[in-house]
Amino acid sequence: MSKLGKRLEQLLNESDILYKDFAKIMHVKPPTVTNWVKGKRFPEEMMLLKIADFFHVSLDYLLGRTDIPNAAVYENKIHGHDVHIEYKKETYPDGLTHEQVVGILKNLKKAGFKFDPDKKPE
Repeated sequence: MSKLGKRLEQLLNESDILYKDFAKIMHVKPPTVTNWVKGKRFPEEMMLLKIADFFHVSLDYLLGRTDIPNAAVYENKIHGHDVHIEYKKETYPDGLTHEQVVGILKNLKKAGFKFDPDKKPE
C-alpha cells in the first residue's frame, strides 16, 4: 500500500465514510477508490486537490510527507545538508510569531533554500 493509500484509508476510517460513499462524493466508481487505497492507481492532480480539500488537509499530509494535517513541507539542500521544514501558521514553537517564522524562512531563502516563505499551506 502506498503512502497515499494508507493516508486515504486512515482519513476514510476516521470519517466513517465507506469507499462506495466516497466514490459517489468524488464522482468516480467504487473500484477506483479501492485502487487508490491499495496503491494500484494514483489519482490525477485535480482529484488529489479535491480529496485534500474534502478532508481539509494539505497535499503534503495526504501524500504522507508530514503527519501534521495542514502543514506544508519544504525540502532542499543547503551547503550539502538536507533541510526539512514543516510549516503551519498556527503551531510555532517557543512562542514565535508568524512574522518571526517568516523572517527565519526568508533568511533561509537568502542562504540558498528555495521556497516561497509567504506560501500558505494547502
